[in-house]
Order: sequence, then C-alpha cells, then structure tokens
Amino acid sequence: VGLNRIVLEPALQQQESFVEPALWVSWRHMGDCKVLSPGELIGICNDLFAKEMCLHHLPWSFCKMYAVDFCEKLNAIAPEDLSDVLREDDVGMSKMVDKALEEFFPETPEASVQTGRY
Repeated sequence: VGLNRIVLEPALQQQESFVEPALWVSWRHMGDCKVLSPGELIGICNDLFAKEMCLHHLPWSFCKMYAVDFCEKLNAIAPEDLSDVLREDDVGMSKMVDKALEEFFPETPEASVQTGRY
C-alpha cells in the first residue's frame, strides 16, 4: 500500500524489494502491507547491516556507492509518489548495481557479472 492507502498495482512481484529505503535512510513506512498469498520476507536490521559491511572494505565501498545513488534517486521522487515499494522504473536499481559493479570490477566481462536481482 502506498501513501494515502492506495493499493499497489500491480502487486509486489518476485525479486522486488519492500521498504528498501529503510536500509539506506531514516524511513517512515507509507502504509500497511497485506499479503494475498504465501511468500518470503527477509528482514535486515540496518544498524547490523552497516556494522557488518564496514568490516569489509569492498562490500562497504560497493554499498556506499549504491546508497548514494539510491538516495539521489529517492530525493528526485515527489513526496506524493513515494511508496514502500520502489519499482525498477522509479529508481533504476539494476543500473545502480551495474554501475557499482563496473566501478569495482572494471576488468570483468559484462557477460560474467550477474547481479541475480533484476
């Protein structure tokens, strides 16, 4: 459900993130989540995630680059269009992942780099 209790259309799809902004910024949930069928939900505590990532230089740098890009895209969305579900068209997450991968693994052929997410 988005802001003003608008029903999400289409419903959350496979491999889409739910409330990803809460991982990168202080986030207030925009609505209620009601499931229509069984699925998987993985919860990540943003504080523990940050503490673990900062122990490892490469993942930390990768996440930092992604988070900066994510926040820039998030800030470009009009407040009335914000939702707990940000689709690929909203922020271009796969492009941000690809950009970060190219930055950290410039010699890896594109065909062998797969994000497995989008």
